Amino acid sequence: MRVEEFSINNKLFNYETYFQVKGMYKKTVSGILLILLVTNLLTLAFINQSVRQVISESRTIIVPDDCPTIQAAIDAASPGDTIYVKKGVYYENIVVNKSYLFLVGESAKDTIIDGLHKTVVVLIEAEGVIFENFTVQNGADPALPAMQHSGIGVRNCSMVTIKNNIIKGNDEGIWLLSASMCSITNNLIIDNYVSGIKISKWSLSCLVPESNDVNNNT
Repeated sequence: MRVEEFSINNKLFNYETYFQVKGMYKKTVSGILLILLVTNLLTLAFINQSVRQVISESRTIIVPDDCPTIQAAIDAASPGDTIYVKKGVYYENIVVNKSYLFLVGESAKDTIIDGLHKTVVVLIEAEGVIFENFTVQNGADPALPAMQHSGIGVRNCSMVTIKNNIIKGNDEGIWLLSASMCSITNNLIIDNYVSGIKISKWSLSCLVPESNDVNNNT
């Protein structure tokens, strides 16, 4: 039986060789895709296992019972811990630099972090942080460098959740800088002097739904 032939650019080929090469190419591509899939699944499994381990070993630190200030509680915490802050006014500028911390106030209206116009009130620089149920007020004046006059700054991290807070009296209410996959939901962001929520061009895939009440930020 004669194998039919065809030409490309005056070069002679036969169908049998063509389909053999094409089959080898498909197998190679399929093999590469399978390796990538398995690698990604193993990576996700490792991450999930690490997160589960962190959560299983977590503890709760109460402010001011266990630590006198929120920053002291953060310094004493380990990844996965909960920091529960009782009602009161805390004159602090805090830096959250440990992953998977859950900071929660007793009441958003009555658990107040006041920055005294010194610098950014709450700076989050670690992944997986949840910040909930606080009033954040009085970030620094705009004469200071960028982000230092915000109520809440999220910088160089991912998967941060900011929800159910009152953010007022700052220059920018919330500023995301080089942040990714963050969620900002159900916040009351009012009476900030420049903007309510500022998202830099280096921040990717951040969720800011209409559940936030953003008003009177000039």
